[in-house]
Amino acid sequence: KTSFVPKAFQGKPDEVTAAILAGQEMGLSPMAALRSMHVINGGAGLSAISLRGLVQAHGHEMWTEESPSTRAIVCGRRKGQAQEE
Repeated sequence: KTSFVPKAFQGKPDEVTAAILAGQEMGLSPMAALRSMHVINGGAGLSAISLRGLVQAHGHEMWTEESPSTRAIVCGRRKGQAQEE
């Protein structure tokens, strides 16, 4: 019933539990999981900013190559992977 929990999860204790458990598997704290998770057609997904944060927190690189109004091209490099010349 608290407004501190995102509206999508208010009054839905089963979804809150599932989001927290899914977030825990990815190394997120319970509240970070609730802020980051979105339930779409019964599946859990992370927001783009959260995905980027997880990638960068593990030492990998990510950058946007191109971002016109109709698409985005995002590239990345694994931690320790040599930069192509």
